[in-house]
Amino acid sequence: MNTAGYVLLFAWIPATVAAFAFRPGRSAALAALVAGYLLLPQGGIAVPGMVDVTRATVIGVGLLMGMLLFDFRAVASTRPSAWDLPIVVWCACPIASSLTNDSGIYDGLSSALDAILTFGVPYLAGRTYLRGLPDLLAAARALTVGGALYLPLCWFELRFSPQLHHLAFGFTQHVFAQTRRGGGWRPMVFLQHGLALGFWLAAASVTAYALWRGRLRIFHRVPNILTLAALALTTLLCRSMGAAILMSLAMLALAASRPGGGAIALLVLTGIAPVFLVARTVLGWEPRQLVEAAKEYDPDRGASLATRSESDAKLLERAKERPWFGWGSGAGFREGVEKTDSLWGITIGKRGYVGLFSLFGVLFVAPHLGLRRLRRAGASPGAVPEVIAPIAVLSIYAIDCLSNAMICPVFFALAGGLTSWGIRGTS
Repeated sequence: MNTAGYVLLFAWIPATVAAFAFRPGRSAALAALVAGYLLLPQGGIAVPGMVDVTRATVIGVGLLMGMLLFDFRAVASTRPSAWDLPIVVWCACPIASSLTNDSGIYDGLSSALDAILTFGVPYLAGRTYLRGLPDLLAAARALTVGGALYLPLCWFELRFSPQLHHLAFGFTQHVFAQTRRGGGWRPMVFLQHGLALGFWLAAASVTAYALWRGRLRIFHRVPNILTLAALALTTLLCRSMGAAILMSLAMLALAASRPGGGAIALLVLTGIAPVFLVARTVLGWEPRQLVEAAKEYDPDRGASLATRSESDAKLLERAKERPWFGWGSGAGFREGVEKTDSLWGITIGKRGYVGLFSLFGVLFVAPHLGLRRLRRAGASPGAVPEVIAPIAVLSIYAIDCLSNAMICPVFFALAGGLTSWGIRGTS
């Protein structure tokens, strides 16, 4: 990493704190989350005996310092709930994992601090600032605007190949050979992989679709349909079949949740990831039919899916040797495994069943709290786009984590926000 990368990483913390000093807490938090995810360099700085300095940790430290220094009253007003248990267990799980693997309490505390900064602090920011419909609308707009402003950079790399991260920070964040796909380039811009960029644009497209259907303005002078069309088309041009499929599924679910209709489609969407996990880990199901179907549609994609499925099966067998809290933060869970691409596979290997179901529990509980409040209030889901948009986005993010491992703090802030909004309707 060049000097610009180091400077930007270390400057992000005081810049975030300054944002809280001069802007309302909600605006500062959303700007720090979205801009930090989209602009900070990949990679990081290893600090012996401490948490590594990475994009995720500097976002977390900046948010935490800003909230505590300039908006402590808002943080203190966020009352804990039993529904927060999944994120609490997930952040504490590394301690138990370290102790059961004889890695020592210090290793556990360091890993727990990393989990708190990467997942817990964004979740807390969502719980604190995204409590009402105007707050969720602001978050939906921030996600959509972040995707829209990223489009010129995506178009540049579609034409000239992924070069921006190398030009800005002195290195390419992933294997360059994997950026050539289907006779064209798969852009990455400043994200960790083209798959991460494809999913981010898919999430922005889904949110733009919900706001367009709800007639809620994204940009003041740009018609919503133009923003939606640009985002959706660029998502397809990113050559990520998974992101395109998930975008389509989410839009279909939103379309089915029309004003006056029910939320059955959204409920089904939220259940795909947990049903898969239970079937895979508890019932021993093997996705052979999905692999064969993918091979018939596209042999290359089918072969990739087959490799991932085989690796996940090996990870699962390895995880069964230490089922509750996994093999810890080291590489022991990877023994005999060729590839470890999926977040669910990595999580069950490192943190066991407790870690797996607590992490995915965060992405399951929040959408269901949102749907439960809508049902109890007798509200039509299609009439509340600022709620159903994050429900759909979190649901497809959980599905994406079944094959990829692209950590995004913005989505955990959305989970915190939906939890706050859902709890307010049931307390």
